[in-house]
Amino acid sequence: MSSSRRRASVTSDIRRPTCITDNHNGQFDTLDSIIDFYIEVSDQSRAGTLRNGDIQLQGIALKPGDVVPLMAFLKSLNEDYQ
Repeated sequence: MSSSRRRASVTSDIRRPTCITDNHNGQFDTLDSIIDFYIEVSDQSRAGTLRNGDIQLQGIALKPGDVVPLMAFLKSLNEDYQ
């Protein structure tokens, strides 16, 4: 595959957030599980219990009630995608 086609393929998948699990390292099966993971590690980072956690994780402050609206938003980005 040419480098321009490869870049186009990667870019198109990035623009489709519901396909993020296809590009991930396989640790997660769903977008829900990715969001749950980031909620958990950001809580640990703010508590100082996450070893070698990136400082930017402390800025994620999602609550469980934020997950449904966030998922709806991310899925809406995928609507009518060609």
